[in-house]
Amino acid sequence: MEITNQIIDKNGLIFAFLLVGGIMLFAKLFSKKITNNRIPDVAIAILFGLGLAFFGEKKGLADIPLFSGLAILGGSMFRDFSVVATAMGADLNKIRQAGLAGVISLFVGVTISFIVGSYHSIKYGIF
Repeated sequence: MEITNQIIDKNGLIFAFLLVGGIMLFAKLFSKKITNNRIPDVAIAILFGLGLAFFGEKKGLADIPLFSGLAILGGSMFRDFSVVATAMGADLNKIRQAGLAGVISLFVGVTISFIVGSYHSIKYGIF
């Protein structure tokens, strides 16, 4: 057990990628088997990640020494990764089918996320 902890301490970012990959695999299987692909696996993974964030204090799960590599990965890098992963699964035909309501919800969702993220960043002195 001691050797495992030393390896994870020295390779925190690699362990963080492994953990995120495991969460994505779990989310993909959950989406396929349980929801019959009605809920995208990326959405399930994000919900699972947000749930894990509650186990920490200020930095989320990265407050636990075993998961310290998530502090590097968990900030803007993970946000950008999830945005790109979501965009890769976007279907232009589905966006067109959503019509005006889809466009409005897209802009409202992005705007609210930006405002909440900016407020959080300013409040905790990240800027």
